[in-house]
Amino acid sequence: MMPQPSAQPLTNVQQEILKLYSTELTEEELRDFRQELGRYFARKTTEAADRAFEARGYTADDIERWLHEE
Repeated sequence: MMPQPSAQPLTNVQQEILKLYSTELTEEELRDFRQELGRYFARKTTEAADRAFEARGYTADDIERWLHEE
């Protein structure tokens, strides 16, 4: 017999996404939704990187120098 997967409660994100499944979106709306999710996570990643760079005292000159290192 195969072991039964343990039931884990859904995260708040999973719950919200499941709510969306009850709404029928057009292909255009679905594309827009995906783009918005991408923008959201890109913004959060950029904000985290900005905080990390600021905490370490990095500057635009540092980044430029790294781009030209071999």
